[in-house]
Amino acid sequence: MHLAKWMKVCLLACLIASLGFDRISLRINEMTFRSSYIFYLFVFLWLWHKRQIRLSKVPTMLIGGFVLLSIPSLFVSANPIKSIVYIFWIITNFVLIFLVFSTFARMYKKILYNSLIVSFRLQIVIAAIMALLGLNPAALDRGGWYYADRAHLFYYEPSFFAIALTTYCAIVSVRIMKLGVRSSWLDLGMLTIALFTTKSALLMIIIVIIFGFSFIFLRLTFKSILFSLTLALLTFAGAYFYAMNGTDLVAQTLHGILTSDDPVQYLVARAENRVPRMQCAWDVFLAHPLSGVGLGAYEAYTYTADLRYCLERGKFLYNQHDFITGVPPINIYIELLATTGIFASLTFFAFLLRLVFAKRIKRLDPIQLSYLIGLITMLIIMNFQATYLTLCIWMALGIYHGSVQRTKSLYRYRIEESISTSTYSIAS
Repeated sequence: MHLAKWMKVCLLACLIASLGFDRISLRINEMTFRSSYIFYLFVFLWLWHKRQIRLSKVPTMLIGGFVLLSIPSLFVSANPIKSIVYIFWIITNFVLIFLVFSTFARMYKKILYNSLIVSFRLQIVIAAIMALLGLNPAALDRGGWYYADRAHLFYYEPSFFAIALTTYCAIVSVRIMKLGVRSSWLDLGMLTIALFTTKSALLMIIIVIIFGFSFIFLRLTFKSILFSLTLALLTFAGAYFYAMNGTDLVAQTLHGILTSDDPVQYLVARAENRVPRMQCAWDVFLAHPLSGVGLGAYEAYTYTADLRYCLERGKFLYNQHDFITGVPPINIYIELLATTGIFASLTFFAFLLRLVFAKRIKRLDPIQLSYLIGLITMLIIMNFQATYLTLCIWMALGIYHGSVQRTKSLYRYRIEESISTSTYSIAS
């Protein structure tokens, strides 16, 4: 039986890894077909056959309301076909990703927990090996491989890989706070490998945010505070040494932050065209507050609209039209406002808030708290990275939602029983 459960963990770990098959996808006109949807379709049908899929009334109504309220944006869309495709993919993500992981978290809590850890450990190792060998796959429609020295496995780029690692980082953080460093040496090593191979400043930001929330949400002891201060000191010393001696992108960013007279202004400049793009998207929303410019059609809109008023606000960084034309707004929340209007956007925001505040923090066990911290961190990162169609975000939403749902299961568990050693035990 123990072997059978480990087999389930391995299979589920592979299924989780398939969420990152961004480059194993085929783009046909405005539609990108992800190969991972094939796997999740079969899993959904299997769970449906076993009558384990359960639609929660409020989240389902809010997503349904968002889809319905987005329909008016189709009539003003600069790219109606893409808008229709976006609606299709939002429904697909809700059904095949959100509901599947919600069911796993509700019915197979420990197996899912262990599968997440195993999956991201393997992903980090394989991504690091691929980066060392210079093997990075191109999308199926382009074929072949290309050279890149930053690890990102099959994700589009290292930043998307960093976002996918958010839940894993949260698990490691809560584990350290609850059980101490000795329980997580292997995972701390994995995160170190991920930082050095992805060279992702975003992953550094994610780790800082997660440890900050772990401090806020967990009861602090003198031991945990002392450890955290020691870890912070060592991290700062290591970052300083790396910034002064390294030559890659992360080292350059750290060097600029440490040596700049105005670190905030440096970060704004380091973000390149992100600030003008967000400003411009906000102006587009103010110009089209009710219907937006079409779900998923923001880039197409920028080609046809006169955006000189956006350039006037962003000229302190850039004065070229190309920096705000044909590119997404970066901030997902502003993008939703600009593309779907106020009513549809507020419905989607209500969907997110309903999931986050579904249960009081004091009533969460450590595993549920790990999922919540990971989810909140992802929602923060959505202010300047990713897209609301990113599959790992829908996974995080589904996992936390399912983990706090009531179940008829008679099994209770504690984090000490599930992760008492660096090799995670499997329980029913």
